[in-house]
Amino acid sequence: MSVLQAELLRTRRSTPAYLLWVGPVVALLSVAGQLLVSRQRSWSSLLMWHVGYVTAFAAVLVALLVAFVERRERRSRGGGTGWRATRPSATRAARLVVLAGLSLVTSLLVFLPYAPAGMLLGFGAAPVGVLASAALLVWAGGLCWLVAATAAARLLGPWPVVGLGVVWQVVGTVSAESDTWWLVPPAWAVRPVLPLIGVHFNGVPLEPGSPVWSLPWWPPVLASALLAAVLVPAAVAGPVRTGPVTGIATSLRRTAIGPLAGAVLLVLVAVAVVYPVQRVVAVFGLAVLPGGSAALAILAWQAQEPAWRVVLTRGARAPRDLLAVLGAVVVVVTVVVAGLLVVAGAPVGDAALHLAVAVPLGWAVLAVTLWLQVRLHVAVAAVAGLLGITGGLLFGGSVLAATPLWLAGPMAWTLSAATPDRAVLAVAVSLAVAVVTGTGFVRTASRG
Repeated sequence: MSVLQAELLRTRRSTPAYLLWVGPVVALLSVAGQLLVSRQRSWSSLLMWHVGYVTAFAAVLVALLVAFVERRERRSRGGGTGWRATRPSATRAARLVVLAGLSLVTSLLVFLPYAPAGMLLGFGAAPVGVLASAALLVWAGGLCWLVAATAAARLLGPWPVVGLGVVWQVVGTVSAESDTWWLVPPAWAVRPVLPLIGVHFNGVPLEPGSPVWSLPWWPPVLASALLAAVLVPAAVAGPVRTGPVTGIATSLRRTAIGPLAGAVLLVLVAVAVVYPVQRVVAVFGLAVLPGGSAALAILAWQAQEPAWRVVLTRGARAPRDLLAVLGAVVVVVTVVVAGLLVVAGAPVGDAALHLAVAVPLGWAVLAVTLWLQVRLHVAVAAVAGLLGITGGLLFGGSVLAATPLWLAGPMAWTLSAATPDRAVLAVAVSLAVAVVTGTGFVRTASRG
């Protein structure tokens, strides 16, 4: 029996297989909505009801497929495949192929049932070609997410990937019609389908003459296929080694860090949809970055502190590893926000400047907060964070930001250090503070 046949056999009667029923259910609900809500009786009006799946659920469903397969593998410890004379990478490659097949079948089952439904409703000959094309484009545009989610599930576990799927879907939908869609992989599964179903990304029907009607389908699909090919090695590579860095990252999965980060990103996306891009910069610079970095340090250390002595016995580099993991979280969130700024209309140069200031500043806040916790008390760290945010609002979020007093509100430098000369100073000071207090944290935490 080949590894692909074995994987297909293991998938039968499993939760991922049962998820295929989501397609017909979505189709049935959409047809019911057409009958109960819409007064139009035509194929064009029925096609518009696909917007919910394309812009709100497709990436999340892929994440659920990946999550349930990863959960199955962890609970069954590979189902005995580890004892077979088969390369683990081949088994994982077969699993990726099966996942891609499940995703394709699910997409087809969302779209194709509309054909008989519309004919029974008297709409005439069904546009089977349009329905099949839309299903294939949603699937092909989401291949990069399927592969990325598979790799992320092996590293983070099954359920964080579902949260990432929600973020992926929201970002992709919001940026589907932007001029910088090519920079945003989540948009590649949404953009090519909009002309086929006749709607904008927000569900509004396309007006005659809209440029969306003529959007080419192949650039986002090609980009998705190329990125998926690049990410395949990460999805099928050998098992992740459990060293001090991986152990610390794994221990943080049960904290509120992941859900809070996802919620913050969703809030920023909502702000970007409703308000001008300057408001997104203000919310991120005055609240999200300083407050989030301080909260990240507090939550992480409170999770690590009870078992810290045991952690130290597994590696003297544990304090540095903790700094590295948390610093990586700051980088990832900040890069995502910078991409969101570009999608929302900010010039690429401005977004890059905010990114250059935000990352060192986030590291500095992390290091200071961690050092205050281990040196003094968590209450001291929390109060210092609140005072810093207040000072940032006062000196960086008001007219005082235009005066030399902007220096007195370092927590708001992402917003107030908006010129190259200010940015250079802010980055230099932030890095210096991060190095000094980070060293202090490492020395203090190393004593246990």
